[in-house]
Amino acid sequence: MSPVDHEEIDAYILGPTEPLTEFEGVVIGIVVRLDDEIKLIVSDGRPFTSREIEEAVHFQEQYYKHSLLLP
Repeated sequence: MSPVDHEEIDAYILGPTEPLTEFEGVVIGIVVRLDDEIKLIVSDGRPFTSREIEEAVHFQEQYYKHSLLLP
């Protein structure tokens, strides 16, 4: 549960290119927005560099100050 909007935590899914109705993957990082909201970064098992992740989430995250946490 997100402490900001009290909803389920959102996730960016990286890897699949077809529409999904459900997905099971591996959390490879977390986007932390300045307002404390978090978004999980989930992969289908493929590795992604921090640059690839930033490029993948840029369309939405360009409007927010955020940091990327990776293991």
